[in-house]
Amino acid sequence: MLSHNHPSAPAQARVYKSRVESCRPAAQYGLLQYVAYMAYLPLYFAGPTCTYNAFVSHIDNGASGSSAGETTAATSLSAGELAKYAVRWVIALVLLETMQHFIPAVALQHEAEWLKLGSDSPLLIFTVCYFTLVGIWLKFVVIWRFFRLWALCDGVEPPENMKRCFFNNYSFQGFWRAWHHSFNC
Repeated sequence: MLSHNHPSAPAQARVYKSRVESCRPAAQYGLLQYVAYMAYLPLYFAGPTCTYNAFVSHIDNGASGSSAGETTAATSLSAGELAKYAVRWVIALVLLETMQHFIPAVALQHEAEWLKLGSDSPLLIFTVCYFTLVGIWLKFVVIWRFFRLWALCDGVEPPENMKRCFFNNYSFQGFWRAWHHSFNC
């Protein structure tokens, strides 16, 4: 899905929920469809969780296709929205690479020599821990959004994981629901 601030996000959530809850015709519950669902790399490897009913409804509705720029029946994203999602993924990738180059917090976390230098102030420890968490969050954003982008380009619209940044939460429950949103749709 698009970001939670997108005006059609509640409508998209209802569409996904109806895809999950609606029964498919008996002909769509075959071994070939099940193997395709189990072996679909974008969702199998690292993508967000998508139920069988939602996956098959995308495959069934996307078989007819549409011309460029139109919204297909399989996904609710237009070509422009898909391009915007791809640009957002590229920006996250560039930000991750820049951060890993200029702020090696993960390397500092694993190397205890900086603590032995006498500069173990609480601010330094907090900064290293904070940027380590930001780096981990960005890595997951890049990985999960890449595979979601791949699925979107295929015509399968899985729900968005990590709808917001990890420090934009006020409780552990809010963090978990935003981090693994596809588990809680």
